[in-house]
Order: sequence, then C-alpha cells, then structure tokens
Amino acid sequence: MGPLKTDEYCFQAEIKQLMSLIIHSFYSNREIFLRELVSNAADAIDKQRHAKLSNKHTKNETDYRIYVTPEMDNKKLIIEDNGVGMTKQDLIDNLGTIAGSGTKAFIESHKKTKNTTDLIGQFGVGFYSAYLVAHEVEVTSVKDGEMHIWKSDACGSFTITELEPPKNIHAHGTKIVLNMKDDDHQYLEPMKIRDLLKRHTQFITHPIYIQTSPHEFVHINKDPPLWTRDPKSITKDEYNLFYKKLTNDRFDPIAYTHFSVEGTLEYKGIIYIPSTVPPDMFENHKPKSLKLFVRKIFVTDDSEHVVPDWLVFMKGIIDSNDLPLNISREQLQNNAILDKIKKTIVKKSLELLSGLTDEQWNVFYSQFSKNVKLGAYQDDSLRERLIKIMRYDSLLSNSKKISFEKYVDEMIHCNSELEDYEQQDKIYYIVGENRESLWMSPCVEKCKDAGINVLFMTDPIDEYMMQKVKTYTHPNGTTYEFVCMSKEGVVLPTKYDPVKEEDLTFCDELKNMLDGRIDDVIVTTRVTDSPCCVVTGNEGWSANMERMFKTQALRIDNGISDMMKSRRILEINPSHPLIKKMKKSDDEMYSEKITMLETAFLASGFAVQNTCGLANRFFHLLTNAHCGDD
Repeated sequence: MGPLKTDEYCFQAEIKQLMSLIIHSFYSNREIFLRELVSNAADAIDKQRHAKLSNKHTKNETDYRIYVTPEMDNKKLIIEDNGVGMTKQDLIDNLGTIAGSGTKAFIESHKKTKNTTDLIGQFGVGFYSAYLVAHEVEVTSVKDGEMHIWKSDACGSFTITELEPPKNIHAHGTKIVLNMKDDDHQYLEPMKIRDLLKRHTQFITHPIYIQTSPHEFVHINKDPPLWTRDPKSITKDEYNLFYKKLTNDRFDPIAYTHFSVEGTLEYKGIIYIPSTVPPDMFENHKPKSLKLFVRKIFVTDDSEHVVPDWLVFMKGIIDSNDLPLNISREQLQNNAILDKIKKTIVKKSLELLSGLTDEQWNVFYSQFSKNVKLGAYQDDSLRERLIKIMRYDSLLSNSKKISFEKYVDEMIHCNSELEDYEQQDKIYYIVGENRESLWMSPCVEKCKDAGINVLFMTDPIDEYMMQKVKTYTHPNGTTYEFVCMSKEGVVLPTKYDPVKEEDLTFCDELKNMLDGRIDDVIVTTRVTDSPCCVVTGNEGWSANMERMFKTQALRIDNGISDMMKSRRILEINPSHPLIKKMKKSDDEMYSEKITMLETAFLASGFAVQNTCGLANRFFHLLTNAHCGDD
C-alpha cells in the first residue's frame, strides 16, 4: 500500500552536531556500528518481553529473534527485530531529539578526547553510529497497530511516513536499512558480518541470525550467556572481552570473580574491578554499576539497591531466578532477596580485594581508596575489615604507603629495643592537604627527633572517616588507639624536661595578651625546632576540616562553623631563641607576638583572618632587619 502521510522535521541542534561529528569520523574501528544497532535491537526485545511477562493477561511470545541481512547487490545492510517497536512520537523522541543528557555528554567528551568511536557506546547515542558506514538510514517500525518509516541522510532533517500495515506483518518490531557508503561495502560480506557479530554479541541472550545465502540463515550466538557457563571453561580473554562489551571500557579490568549461589535462592554473577575511576563516581546520581537480570532477562542497571555506596565502582551482572520480572523501584528498596544478593556482592568483593597481587593492589588503591574509606565511614559492620586494607604515606616510610598492620609491626620491633618509658602503644597520625605540608608541620617535629612514625592522611574523606575509626586491632589481638598529632593532649613516649615555673608564667601572660585570639597557651609536647604551633581541642573540627568546609563553593553556613569550631591552643617551645627573647624582653613585643601567633596558625593549617595585616607586619620586620641603617 502507498503512504498515507509524510511529514518532515528538523533535527534538534545537538543532534545535528552529533551527526556531523560521526559522519566526519575517519577512525578505523567503524565496525562498532553493528554492536550498537544489534544491542539496541536486543534492548527492544527485552522491553517487549518484559512487558508481556509483566502482563498476566497477555500470552507470552517466546520466539524473539534478531536478523542481520547483507544485500551486496543493493548495497544495503538490514537489521530486524521483533521487539517493542516505536510509534511516530517514539521515532521523533528517540531519533530526532535528545532523550536525556547523553548527546550533550558525548559532545563534551569528544572535545576532550577527539575519538568519536571510542565514546559512542558510553553515552547512549549508539543509533547514530549507523552514519559511520551509511549515507542514508531508513527505520521501519510497527507498534500498536501503526506502521511508520523514519528516513534521513543526516543533512539536517528527517521524514516520517505513515503506512497502512500489511495484514501479514508482525504486530511489533523494527527494521533498520543502512544504505552503505561506497568505502564500506566490506560490511556487506557475510563472513565479515558473522565475525563481527560473534565478537560483539556474546552477552546478548536473544538469538541472532545472519543471512549467508538467499535461503539460509545461520544462528551465530548459540553459546549460552557467559555468566551461565562453567567458569572452568572460560578463558581470561573471554572474561575481559565480556567486560569491555558490558561496560564500553577500553581497558581490561584489574580482577574479576565468577560465582554461583544455589539453595533457597539461586543466582549467578560476574563482578569486575575496573582499572580506572568512572567519571561520574561521586556525582549526585549513582553511576550505573551492576546490571540486574531475572532469568536471563535484563531488568535494570539502577544498582542503588544492589550494592552499597562504597562499591559503586564495581561492574558486572547479577542474574536471579527468584526476583519478579516486573519488580518496581519501590519493591527494590525493600526486597529480602535483593538484601541477600547485596550481602553476597559485598562478601565476594572483599574476597576479590583480599586476593589481589601487590601490583594489582597498587593500581586498585590508586583509583579507589576513597571508596574503601567511604565504606569504613558508612558501614559499622565492615569497618574493622576495611581499615585493614588501607594504606598511607608516613613520616618514616619514604613515600611508600604502609598498612596499619605494617605500622604496628614496625612499632613492636622498635619497642623491643627501647626502655620501658619509651614503649609506644598508640598509632599517631596527622591529617592535611598534602604530604609535603605534613612533613614540614611543627606538630611532628618531636616525632622526627624520636624516630616515632606518623601516618599522613591527605584525602579529604580521611577527616570524616577518622571520626568513626578510633582503634585498630592487630592480628596479635592487641587493640591500639589512634592519636591525632594536631589535637591537644598528645604525650609521646619519650623524655621531657620538667616544665619551669617561669615558662608557666609566660604562658599565662601570653594568653592574657592574646585573649580572644587563642583559647589557651601551654608548653609544647611535640615541637622542637619551631617556636610554637597551634593545635585544636579533641572536640569539634580540626584545622584541615575548617579549611575544607570553607572551600565548598555552595556551602550554606547557618552557624555550623561557629558550632563546630574547636578550642585553639597555642603550644610554645621554651627552648627556641624567639621564645627566650620574648620571656626576657622588657618590651611588650606585641606586634611580634601577634605575628608569631598568626604564622603558627598558617603553619598548623588554619586560615588567618587578616592576611594583609600579617603581610604588613612581615614587611615591617624585613625592613627593620635589612634597612635600618639606610
């Protein structure tokens, strides 16, 4: 029958830009178009099958198929499916406008990488990859008793023609016809297409057939889905290839585990540790992590209720025999089966991490240490296990990261050679912006002299985590307390000279002079080379936490900073020449003392309220020191 009506539409601006990028791509791996179009066909079948199984009053249709037909004589490649199909509005929405943020994200990423074909699968713009090899594309789709043909040569517009569906046509489905470019006739050769399909469709569960002769179709994906096979029969290369097709990642994973659970509940899964951080790891929305299947049917990749927050970097699939196919978002939130699956994923993930080689661990920890710390902060039940796998730079480790266990082992070894009063029984740490500033901190000077190691924590999340992590239990059964070197009350296992009365008097005088700027002045227990340092009370924020809060661009204070502000204690070093000078001087030395205090604030990680005033005092001191006789 002839067309009933034809309408012409202009592409949305971003779609035009996207098509221009794809059409003008000259990369060698244009073959990814086939992966994308067949994956779209499989998704359409998943949606149709899910809809049928979810409707108890509709008879399920089991013979779902995808056909790929190369027509060398006509220079066409045809891809057909009997999936959900598209109405006229679906064709406009899905092929002519931006359904989500994928197109914009693709364009922005292309500006950075300049590699179109490596990005296509990552942003949901796979249909347009057809224009890598085709100069014109026709999409015929049937749904709800209607039949339409979408057509475009990617020159800025598309047409949609309404047709009267033939009586013998399938009730739903889509056929894509690619009118191939002259340079891409290789993709019309049956053997070439067959090899590409085998390579790219190994985790598609629906039958895929390719026409190899006028009357012969060959079923090319007879092998069962990878996760249903015996792990002993699967090679490492097969696992890695499956991962890349599942995630569109270009790199091999660090490690993977393939497991099967049988009993009251039955489910299988493969989970991978990626080798790089997903770009949207800690965005407001959760990244797509694990794909959830029910009896080999894809259900959702919304993994919020399948993995805890700290494990969102894991990739893979879970296939359950017990979950309902039409499970809703609300049911996902309170589902006993998913809760058990979630516990298994956590268990298998921890086992996977514990089995990493040193080389694998270094790659993993460089990418995902924040996730481990987030887990220790959020999950009370896992905290003890997670802190055992953490690594930190330290004062004495020469930039080599060490674990808490290694720290304690070295401490025990040192204790064996020391007097009783020098025996260390605590784990010392300090939190700051970077290793260099912590190394130079006056708070660790005494530790340097005494050979006491201090862990350097430079990740912003360390501040939050250490609010929950108070102790560490060594494999020998002994529990050790964590002590922050930038907080009050630190007494190191080393000799101290008795505090002199004149020093106590000076502390009182200095406190009175600096009233309102400092909460207390005491003789230091940690500074040996600097004249002083500023430490905080054990309650409230540290200097580093204050700094992080103030650097949040969209913060709303509401009095939080005042409420969480900690006591600030100035610790003086009586043996330092500057302090000796101040104690003996008849002059009040007010300006010098204010300068010393504000400098100590800076050295200890605090912000100074009046930086210009401090700068002027420094200039004045420099002028007096070097220009007094001029």
